[in-house]
Amino acid sequence: MTPQIILSDYWKKILANVAKGGIGAVLVVLVWGYTELRDQNRLDYNYQIERAEVREAAYQATISTQSKELKALQKGFAFLSSARRSSPLPEWAKFSTGHYNYKNRAFDLSLAIPNGINPDSILFRTDLEIWPDKDLARTYRENDLKVLTEDRVIYNIEYSRMGDKIIAWHSWKYPLKDQFNNTTGVGGIAVRDDQISEPQLK
Repeated sequence: MTPQIILSDYWKKILANVAKGGIGAVLVVLVWGYTELRDQNRLDYNYQIERAEVREAAYQATISTQSKELKALQKGFAFLSSARRSSPLPEWAKFSTGHYNYKNRAFDLSLAIPNGINPDSILFRTDLEIWPDKDLARTYRENDLKVLTEDRVIYNIEYSRMGDKIIAWHSWKYPLKDQFNNTTGVGGIAVRDDQISEPQLK
């Protein structure tokens, strides 16, 4: 069965005029079709240009906003780092791998030096590489991983060994974020507690 092509009255009139007018009418229709196609392409092209300009403006606005946020973050971090360097409480930061990337002076005086650790040897090393008591070092890493996994501030009592003595510390650890809110590591601050007697810790 041959399929039937249904034409609108408009196209029927055009085809009828073409049939009556011969080659001249065909040329007129071709010119008309070309003009319509050209105009449509021009409209599509202009539309695409406008869309591209809108996208470019939105992109530039996003870049500008991110740049401002990054500068504000850098200024805030510089101020915070300056304040924390002089803090009387030990503070530190580690990459998610466990390698230290920041510590303040109180950390050196309260934790590193009493353990016979050179403060200059701490950065970019892990707890297991730094501290002589490997069991305690493992607990530090376990607590860090808990912060990374749960993505929240976690309080613990952690211990450090200084010669024959064991010192208790109230420790608060928290996830560190970048400007895109991705967790990049763990920060911490500790308060020494001499009220917890040594026999309780053994």
